[in-house]
Amino acid sequence: MAKVLSVAVDRLLQELIVASSRRHWPMLRLVPARWLRAAVAPTALRLRRSLARVALATAMSIGIFLAVMIIRP
Repeated sequence: MAKVLSVAVDRLLQELIVASSRRHWPMLRLVPARWLRAAVAPTALRLRRSLARVALATAMSIGIFLAVMIIRP
């Protein structure tokens, strides 16, 4: 299940990166999207890992803050 979710998120990130790149550099519209997705795959993987770390750190910070607020009288 986690593998399927990771693949889906990677694919979505790849499509977003390709779309953004094509908007900024119109000449990339001549290159097939399949080639561009293959080129940005490592970037999408690093971006997913980075976003997961940020989300985890944010969730932990919020959790700790709420725990302190609840425990403190």
